[in-house]
Amino acid sequence: MNPRALLFFAATLLISAPAPAGVPDFGYQWATITDPGNRPTRPEETVFFPNTEFGAVDHVYRMSTTEVSVGQWFEFVGAFLTVFPGRYGSNLTGIAIDDFFMQPELNPGHTFDEPANMSWEYAARYANWLHNDKAITAGAFSNGVYDTSTFTFNPDGSSNHQMQHDPGAKFWIPTHDEWVKAAYWDPDKNAGEGGYWKYPYASDTPPVSGFPEDGGMTNVGAGFFDPEGFPIAVGSYPNASVPWGLFDVSGGMAEYTETGFDGGLNGFRWRRGSWFSLPDGQDFWDASDWNSTVSVRGAGLTGLRVAAQPVPAPPALVAMACAVFITTRRRKRGIQCNLNSTSVLLPP
Repeated sequence: MNPRALLFFAATLLISAPAPAGVPDFGYQWATITDPGNRPTRPEETVFFPNTEFGAVDHVYRMSTTEVSVGQWFEFVGAFLTVFPGRYGSNLTGIAIDDFFMQPELNPGHTFDEPANMSWEYAARYANWLHNDKAITAGAFSNGVYDTSTFTFNPDGSSNHQMQHDPGAKFWIPTHDEWVKAAYWDPDKNAGEGGYWKYPYASDTPPVSGFPEDGGMTNVGAGFFDPEGFPIAVGSYPNASVPWGLFDVSGGMAEYTETGFDGGLNGFRWRRGSWFSLPDGQDFWDASDWNSTVSVRGAGLTGLRVAAQPVPAPPALVAMACAVFITTRRRKRGIQCNLNSTSVLLPP
């Protein structure tokens, strides 16, 4: 095996290593986003806003390969209503779930496999709950990642919400840069120098809209005039994934980030085209630099893809990667020669 292939093999082992005991995955499939220190977008890699820069991230992190499903959100709603029985409404339940005598109930015509929608505030509470190992206590929903006591507004309408997750968070709403990197950055683009694709699924042209059985790659715009375009199950497009292995980065629900828009005065940035987007706007809904703002309390048609800490690599695999690095003196998708580190990065 040549040195470059051996290095890639060692990196793959590190990235795909199973979580050790005590590190929960809560039923999610996770993609590890490595290559820390990647550069931001350049004008030629954007579509509408060439003077803006997105996507630079200086750390390793994980992203759930699909959005939070109705089934996963259903569990959260039930747990939350157990502790806070008087707190209900569409900002908590979304469009697929109803509260029936303070108990969640699936609405007719919906399935547990489709993507869930919720308000940003409840997405933050969900991150708290995961961080606190799904404990059924008031504190498990209120603190740990985002301090919900900050979820207040000033007389001028500006928000006081905590906009950045606590440094020790195990799970969080991804930042705008984390979302962009996971969706558009490809370390192997430009002959291994790395680069951004203009659209999801490693392409500089918009993904083909349509149902999976018709060869489509996304259901963006499919539900605007056609009720059959209603959200379909997460992961329904197995042949459409970004280089990191994420699915549904186009279509489904739009997705929250924790990055404030205009300093948080007008809510938070959200990304990507959804099933209910205008069908003739796909060229900008899915563009690498397109984003918009969303209220922190309205549910809308926005969902969540969870970000998480990287899994600590087994020391034997780190040692293997370090030995390969000493031989090759090369970098491949971020491996760090540090037996006590939870990230994996080799210097150039």
